[in-house]
Amino acid sequence: MYGEANITAARVLRFLRNLMRQLQKPLFIIWDRSQTHRAKCVARLLKRSDRIHPFFFPAYAPELNPVEMLWSYLKSNPLANLGAADANDLARTTRYHATRLRGRKSLLRSFLRATPLFSCLE
Repeated sequence: MYGEANITAARVLRFLRNLMRQLQKPLFIIWDRSQTHRAKCVARLLKRSDRIHPFFFPAYAPELNPVEMLWSYLKSNPLANLGAADANDLARTTRYHATRLRGRKSLLRSFLRATPLFSCLE
């Protein structure tokens, strides 16, 4: 999360390269149709890589994206009524609460189950 910055294609490339370095197995990336995800430099990296397999959500389908469920949870629970001093404070607090969710496997699975794409997890 970047408090006062936009996600750029360069940041997406850096993220994908770090992911490939950390995980040595094939990667199935499911993401939205953000311009940064469809940028030419990102497309070149994906074309060169035999390990990354991208899948895009339909043009507007937030109900299919489990990350939307995560954001909804954060906004209506730990971040509700938060009076952040600025965007960086909001990003820092959001990172803190999102990181704490790592230990809550059943809650994380519920975000997946809330979408029709992951109904096989039942």
